[in-house]
Amino acid sequence: MESLNVWEVIYLDPGYRLIGTTWVFKTKRNHLGKIVEHKAHLCAQGFTQTAGIDYNKTYLLTVCFNSLHTLIAFAATNSLPFHQKSAFLNDSLNETVYLLLPQGLDLAREKYCLHLQKAIYGLKQAPLAWYDRLKSWLAASRFAACVLDPCVFYQNRNHPLWLYVHVDEIVIFSTDESSFKTEISKELEIKDIGPADLMLGVKVMRLPNGISLDQQHFADSLLFLYGMQECRPVSMPLPPNNQYLPVTKEEALEFKKLAVNYRSAIGSINHLSMDTRTDLSHAISLLSQFLENPGVTHWSGFLHVLRYLRGFFILKVPLKTRKQPSVSLSTTEAEYKALCDLTSELLWLGQWVKECCLFSTIATIVVHEDNQSCINAANGDCNFNNKRMKHVNIQLHFLKEVIHSSAIRLIYTPTYAMIADFLTKSVPCPTLSRALSCLSVIRLGVRGDVENHLNTDQDD
Repeated sequence: MESLNVWEVIYLDPGYRLIGTTWVFKTKRNHLGKIVEHKAHLCAQGFTQTAGIDYNKTYLLTVCFNSLHTLIAFAATNSLPFHQKSAFLNDSLNETVYLLLPQGLDLAREKYCLHLQKAIYGLKQAPLAWYDRLKSWLAASRFAACVLDPCVFYQNRNHPLWLYVHVDEIVIFSTDESSFKTEISKELEIKDIGPADLMLGVKVMRLPNGISLDQQHFADSLLFLYGMQECRPVSMPLPPNNQYLPVTKEEALEFKKLAVNYRSAIGSINHLSMDTRTDLSHAISLLSQFLENPGVTHWSGFLHVLRYLRGFFILKVPLKTRKQPSVSLSTTEAEYKALCDLTSELLWLGQWVKECCLFSTIATIVVHEDNQSCINAANGDCNFNNKRMKHVNIQLHFLKEVIHSSAIRLIYTPTYAMIADFLTKSVPCPTLSRALSCLSVIRLGVRGDVENHLNTDQDD
């Protein structure tokens, strides 16, 4: 930090607003779980800062898994290598910030303080300072910023190059990443991590016929944390036909005796489902309804999910489920609302891939729907003056315009053949296994390794 002139030591004035500091020590591991680095970060105690006095604006880039997964899929399809670089958030500040002397500086705390010249971890405005500097340099280097996802930058020249930025991590997708690494290292303090083997907590494995993603190391850590590493595996996320109801006062008192953090436990498996474990979506949707007042039954459901986690390896598929914010009066209306949500997501994704120059044109997207009344309504073959559908919000009718423009096309698929059925309800084990197989979810030790599975798929 001294070499980067992050701060200067000055005499303490009684009128200064001082922000505390703390040392954060971290052990960094590679994709194999081996220790590669011991890191120490001096962090400001940003929670003591006051908006409008210590800082004005904040901004933090957070990952959109749909766009990141799409870039990875594009890289796999086009044999495009991708590398990772880590940056340091030491950028100039617009505000005046004073720090208490951190532990380790041999100076009198009652006489001296630190006048911060550049941002450090923990400051509210640090991520914004880093993003502004990075964005300015990329714009000067003829990169275009994606409007639909501010994490993505792209340059479409002789060797197209895409960047995915998450906080201080940069993932580079290109066949000629070396020249970019050289240029950015001249401007920014950058550490070259090399090929992206562990990206945002997800293990990346390059195979001859594709790319696999998994968070098995995180799942194993959960099993160890809750003492379930030797548990008996089960074949379904939750027991079939199991009901989870609000608890009584007696059941709530019984749960408190367990002395466990139910909210944290559900949050941990939700982190899995947001990225790679979409097979947990229905279980999390069900169990998260009782975060405020859980019972022993709900905790048993969580432990059942942990038993299901044993022995599974997952590839990539970006899906999600959520409860509708409004009450539907019929299954047709519920399906119609869900179809509108899906259409919005598909339109966004189509515009995103065209903006980022992944594809020049987008073919009509085929959407499978198992409700024929919903298909008739979306195609305009339904009279919305009838009492069942006349109250539907007019904003939802943009779906008909999208279909008439041939952006999407609906086809009927019976429920028994619907792959995504397991996302919203508990399904029998054979149905779940078939759906997971279609989504390239592999159970280790039962169905062989990932490479053999992909080779088999290619042969088929």
